Amino acid sequence: MSVDQIEQAQSSVQIATVQNEYNLGTRKHQDVVDYCTTRGIGFIPFYPLRIGELAGSERLKAIAARKGVTPAGVALAWLLKRSPVIIAIPGTSSVEHINENAAASEINLSGDEMETLEALSPSPTRLHA
Repeated sequence: MSVDQIEQAQSSVQIATVQNEYNLGTRKHQDVVDYCTTRGIGFIPFYPLRIGELAGSERLKAIAARKGVTPAGVALAWLLKRSPVIIAIPGTSSVEHINENAAASEINLSGDEMETLEALSPSPTRLHA
């Protein structure tokens, strides 16, 4: 869903949440996240744990190692810090992963770490397609 589509829909109904694919590895809907943030509309990222080609990033791995978590945990923490309207609902098939996902809310990413993660560039088609 684009910002234009949200605005068009809002002329008929109140929008409570928007769901688009958005995660550390796929950020093409950053404008929608920003729009939702400024208007208090919940944003549900589709595939919140997907890291894609960034899984091999040494900078991501270094942050995860410093925090004692997995790269996926850092990616989830990044989402949660990215905007207060993000409602992440990661899927899981085990209690261990539920615990890892829940622990992501306790990961305190510094401003420098957020900048490092923001600077990690997914392929251009995944960022701006």
